[in-house]
Amino acid sequence: MSARGQIPARQAFWRDPALPFIEVRTVEDGRSVCYDRHAHDNFSIGAITGGCSTYLNGRLRERVDTGAVVLMNPGEVHACSPLAGTWSYLMLYVDLAWLAALQEEHGVAAGGQFVPLVARLSRDPGLYRRLSQLHTTLLDTSGDLIGREVALHEFFGALCQHAPAVPQVLPEPLDPRLVRAADFIRSSSATALRLEDICRVAGLSASRLIRAFKAQYAMTPHDYLTHCRIQQCRQRLRRGEPLAQVAAETGFADQAHFQRAFKRYVAATPGEYRN
Repeated sequence: MSARGQIPARQAFWRDPALPFIEVRTVEDGRSVCYDRHAHDNFSIGAITGGCSTYLNGRLRERVDTGAVVLMNPGEVHACSPLAGTWSYLMLYVDLAWLAALQEEHGVAAGGQFVPLVARLSRDPGLYRRLSQLHTTLLDTSGDLIGREVALHEFFGALCQHAPAVPQVLPEPLDPRLVRAADFIRSSSATALRLEDICRVAGLSASRLIRAFKAQYAMTPHDYLTHCRIQQCRQRLRRGEPLAQVAAETGFADQAHFQRAFKRYVAATPGEYRN
C-alpha cells in the first residue's frame, strides 16, 4: 500500500483472547488507506460505512460506497482504493477452522473443510445492518462475553447459507509444478530466496515460472513470498512479539524494509497492528 497525502489513517484493531478466531478492524478515516493486491489466509467480510472506493476481487471490479458489503474467501487476491476524499469501513477476519466447523453444523461443509462463499459483493441492506450490529456488539466493552459469542454464531450461521452445499463448477486442477513452487516459497519464506531456487524446485525457466505462477496465483513469486512473510508477521504481532525480532526472523532485510512491506499489504504500521 502507498499512502496518498500526508493525513494518517484513523484506524484501530480489536482482538479478544477469549475469542481467538475473530479479529476486527475499524477505519474511521481511510483517505490514505490504499492496498496493493493481496490475499488472506482467513475469511474476510467488511462493510463500507462512508465514502467510496474501488473493489477488486478476481475478475470483479466494482465501485463500492456506503452500505456495500465485501466478502473475500481465503486466498482470493483483492484490493481496495479510495476514489475521492475520505472513506471509512469495518472489517472482520475469521479463522477458517472455526468457520468450517460452523458450516458443518449448518450442513454446507463436511470433514472440517471450508466451503467458499458464492458472494463477493452484496448491497443487501439487511446484511449491512446485521454486520454493523455485530461490529458494535463485539466492541462494546460493557457487554458480556456470552453476548459476543451468541452474536457471532447467529451472524455467521446465517452467512453460511451463501456457501453452496455442492460445488457448482469444479475448479481447474492446479499445475503441480507451481504447487511445489508455492509450497517451497511458503516453507522457506524466512530465508533469502533466489529465483533460481524456486525455478529448480518447479522445473521451469524463470520466465515461464513467473508467467505461469501469476496466472495460477494472481501474484508473482516475489509478491507471494512477501505475502507469506506478512501472514507470519501478523500472527507473531498478535502475540505481542517485539517488532525488531519479528522483522529479523521472518526474512526482512531490515526494520525499514519490514515497515514498508507491512504498510503496503496491511495498510497499517506493524506497531499499529500489534497494539
